[in-house]
Amino acid sequence: MKPNIATFARIPVTIALAALVATTGAASATDRTPKTVVETEFATLALMAEPPGAHGMVRGALTIDLKPGWKTYWLDPGPSGIPPQIDFSGTDGVEKAVVLAPLPQRFGEDLARANGYKHDLSLPFLLTPGAGQTIDGTITASVFLGVCDDICVPVQAELSAAPASEGAVEIAFGDLPQTIDPGAVTASMEGDTLTLALRSDAALNDVFVIGPAGWYFGEAEATGKSGGETTFRIPIDERPRDAESPELTAVFDDGERGLTAVVRPD
Repeated sequence: MKPNIATFARIPVTIALAALVATTGAASATDRTPKTVVETEFATLALMAEPPGAHGMVRGALTIDLKPGWKTYWLDPGPSGIPPQIDFSGTDGVEKAVVLAPLPQRFGEDLARANGYKHDLSLPFLLTPGAGQTIDGTITASVFLGVCDDICVPVQAELSAAPASEGAVEIAFGDLPQTIDPGAVTASMEGDTLTLALRSDAALNDVFVIGPAGWYFGEAEATGKSGGETTFRIPIDERPRDAESPELTAVFDDGERGLTAVVRPD
């Protein structure tokens, strides 16, 4: 079966891993047998999953309980962070894996500026079976996270999913940003700048943007609010050569769980 790794990355993962291991050593269990819970001195990881639902799809969540003072990264961590990687290729029947994440925050200064979390969190996931296949065996995942305090270390774990307690996965999905009508968002690109404007009564503080492979965006700047519409300018840090306007996921920080929409700039 082809690898099924849910991840975003600005730098090659092998480079990031080699650099971190060379400077700090990896935090991982020597026993490669998957466990439902793996505890390190930096974070405790656990995997849970519901029984297959509609169309054989499986919902679950990776819980990340950070030790005091430690932080980890969002799906697009910014230029200095390491994105989470969750590899479900050891699970029979999985054709597609989608990993989602709650609203992040920005932290750090200058070259250490990044997008992520300074608190415990859950990363919900959705597994889709291939044609004629079922996901009815043990769900396993190879997990790689970057976590940081004064230093950054990679945390690696082999996990097998425990049955989710009633409502636990629903809570993880309920903590995700609220999906809104894309028609409420105006998106345009000019040169190396993406402009997003959202019509909303919410007090919007920030917006995070994820694009397809090769597209990376910098930190947003709020440029004004008028008529119930808040506008942000976002630098385009990288993009593929001769690329057409991409489909983007925008996650707006409303001071609560966040608002999200998929948009395609004009």
